[in-house]
Amino acid sequence: MKKLMNMTTTHFDLPRYSSNADLKQALRKFDLDGLELMAGGTDERGIVAADDVVGVHLKYFHHWVSIWNGDVPTALAEYRDWDAVQEVFGGRDQQAIVATFQENIAFLNRYHPEYAVMHVSDVTIESCITRQHVCTDEEVITAQIELANQVFSDPGWGVTLLFENLFWSGLTMERPELVDRLLQSVDYPNCGVMLDVGHLLHTNLALRSLDEGIDYIYQVLSRYDNLDFIKGVHLHQSLSGEYAKSVIDRPFTVSGDYQTRALAVLGHVLKVDSHQPFVSDRIPALIDYINPEYLVFELITSSREEHERLLAEQISCFNTSPS
Repeated sequence: MKKLMNMTTTHFDLPRYSSNADLKQALRKFDLDGLELMAGGTDERGIVAADDVVGVHLKYFHHWVSIWNGDVPTALAEYRDWDAVQEVFGGRDQQAIVATFQENIAFLNRYHPEYAVMHVSDVTIESCITRQHVCTDEEVITAQIELANQVFSDPGWGVTLLFENLFWSGLTMERPELVDRLLQSVDYPNCGVMLDVGHLLHTNLALRSLDEGIDYIYQVLSRYDNLDFIKGVHLHQSLSGEYAKSVIDRPFTVSGDYQTRALAVLGHVLKVDSHQPFVSDRIPALIDYINPEYLVFELITSSREEHERLLAEQISCFNTSPS
């Protein structure tokens, strides 16, 4: 099992390191095998090298299924005008979405990754708040299959394609039949799931403790005959069910153009899904039970110092201390 940390090529993450040697030293400090990298800009200083990257996280759109399906009323209810759609997708149709993913893959190919992660989800700004989604899980899965079969029409890419669960409409892991349909219908030779345990916790708003959360993860996974399809785990947690339920009961509203409303709801999303360390003496047994090829310590932090402190907290439950 390879142990990784998440990183982006944005101005939030790259300035944390002075050089590639500095990044490599940080990886060695925590006995990590490398990075799961998301593109968000150009790494002009060469902080990240190909041999640092094990996996990549593809870009994602929050609400895209209405564009994919040509559902104009639903699309305009979210984006308000076609200029906003053009800004987000680079176009107004399926081909624009496909082209965006293909450009993202072309950029990430320079790192020669072993796997790539793709979100399977659809959520509007309003449904971030209310969880009253405009698409069913089945509709998102259908669109995702069509999208993946166009984006990954060339089987020669060679990476393992891993679909990530979220807590909005789409792949939530609660229904094995939808996981099976997704993996069986995507015409790509090496597919699986990147199980995000933090996202799985958000599908049960009644959870109030980490022990309850771990019990719930086992409960959901027990619905599957075997877990061989789970190739990786994103490890983090946020016990935010009480907060999320309070917002559902008394939802707030946002106004303005699409970007203004998206920015206004971001703070709420980060309260729900804050990506904190999942520290419990039961975590090693859970990871052994899942038996993934990749374990990603996926944290959201504001500085290198905070990231290393939280990494140390997470790794502590594996009885491994940074050197």
